[in-house]
Amino acid sequence: MGEDDILTPPGNEHLWPEGVAAHYKDRKNWEKYAGQGRPGIFCKVCGVRFFNSGADKHLRQAPEHMDRCEEIPGKGVHGHMEAREIKAIFPREWDEYFKFCVIRNPFEKVISLYWFTVAWNNGELKPKEHVPAFDATWVWGKSGVARSWELYTIDGVPVLNFFVRQERLAGELGAVCRKLGIPFDGWLPRAHGNYRRDRRPPKEVLTPEQVQIIKDNFREEIEFHGYKLDPNDRFS
Repeated sequence: MGEDDILTPPGNEHLWPEGVAAHYKDRKNWEKYAGQGRPGIFCKVCGVRFFNSGADKHLRQAPEHMDRCEEIPGKGVHGHMEAREIKAIFPREWDEYFKFCVIRNPFEKVISLYWFTVAWNNGELKPKEHVPAFDATWVWGKSGVARSWELYTIDGVPVLNFFVRQERLAGELGAVCRKLGIPFDGWLPRAHGNYRRDRRPPKEVLTPEQVQIIKDNFREEIEFHGYKLDPNDRFS
């Protein structure tokens, strides 16, 4: 990577392979963009900061809070940035660069999120009695966190040049690297690959109620990318 390339600060850094974590620590040029991007809001009623689509959603759901919100600096460069954040900070690059991201089947993504967020604690597996149930209540309350639609759309319109599917990650990422002239030997770190204990496919894990909740939460992603509960079933 070049000196101007930006690696956003990783989460759960203590769980990354040593060489990968060290590489991130040496790349902190994202810090110079602190406070840039679309301004956020601080809601004095909730005592919470909101940014980008989160701010929009909050004001839609609680318009009576609008007069109690004050503008705050943007988040700068960070992980999981929304497309319009990137465009605001890097307008020239946005217009000139090839833009892509990795997407994942929402039914898989929600199950993965469950194991990532509730079954582990600081790198250690929680005792079963301390793991919240993967039920409709959890799916309804938490699955929206895994939405990606706002990350690669602006005003509801997809704006990237290519979408790499997680289920074909190595091959499609390799294709992108070949297009851009970037060497890629196919190695992937699998930094979060050990979280999930239940490897059954979603159709064997999810109840009909959970499936419907995910369909409702991820309607745009499912429709645009053609995702199904069972990729082998054209009727699912």
